[in-house]
Amino acid sequence: MDAILPTELAFGSDGCIYINANSLPADMREGRPLFQGYALTPEEAAHAMEAIHMLALNVTVEVLKAARESSGKK
Repeated sequence: MDAILPTELAFGSDGCIYINANSLPADMREGRPLFQGYALTPEEAAHAMEAIHMLALNVTVEVLKAARESSGKK
């Protein structure tokens, strides 16, 4: 079975990735941290997008590097 990722993600300062509570069945919620949040201002959202862009770029570079190394190419 393929995992379906929800689109409502929040990155917590505790290092956890949180999702909208409605995306997780009630029987899977017990014992998990709960995040309550607020919408970002446009300025905050722009900063968050810059950070996410850099994260995505760094992940892409590392994935490509690992793929090259596993195929024997340098």
